Amino acid sequence: MRKLSLLTLATSSLFLFGCLGCCSGMTEGFEKGFNESFAPSFRDSFVKSCTPGLTNVAPVEADRICGCMADHMLANHSPSELTTLSLQTDSPEFQKMASDAATACVGQ
Repeated sequence: MRKLSLLTLATSSLFLFGCLGCCSGMTEGFEKGFNESFAPSFRDSFVKSCTPGLTNVAPVEADRICGCMADHMLANHSPSELTTLSLQTDSPEFQKMASDAATACVGQ
């Protein structure tokens, strides 16, 4: 078996740590970009699905309430939480999140 010199081992370690640092920066950049694009997409989708359910208020008021609810959810939950809960709209967790948002937005 061939032995690696101390210089080769040190150089390889520095290269590996440099690559890990680069990957970490790339991951952070991806996460930041995802989070920035998630909010407007979530808000738009939520408002479009929420407003038809508010039949007892004027359309302009329904847009305002639903937009406020989306903003409240975005301020209080991570994109990961919102994605998961949006797939489980019948769950108690989603119902609580929606109820908290409605309470914060109705009557403003």
